[in-house]
Amino acid sequence: MFAFAGSKTKELGLYSLCGAIATITDIVILTGLELYSGLNYVLASAMAFGVASIVKFILLVILVLGDYRRRSLVYELLLFIVIAVVGLAINSLIISLFPESWLFGSKLLAIVVVIAWNFIMMKLSIFNQPLII
Repeated sequence: MFAFAGSKTKELGLYSLCGAIATITDIVILTGLELYSGLNYVLASAMAFGVASIVKFILLVILVLGDYRRRSLVYELLLFIVIAVVGLAINSLIISLFPESWLFGSKLLAIVVVIAWNFIMMKLSIFNQPLII
């Protein structure tokens, strides 16, 4: 089991791996919903984001948090949900600012902004560490 308290490079690498897997999950589900469901593109993006957030939390618990956890898993989950809900709002706002024909371009922009938001907030809240990379 890996622990987040290790080197900064390892910390960022494991966090990035979890984020990359969640991002791929998000894009694959969004693509499927966009092509086959007929859902509104903002709703489809929100649903894909929700599933990807669940995947990311599970991966973080397994790969990153490890022995580092200082609080209960329920408390960490609640913090994660708050961070994810704000991330979802940011994601949905960015997606809705662009026409549907720009869905994947706006999604890439949203991914970059939400990754920064998630990293900063998780570092400060769940991992309770200063923002030193």
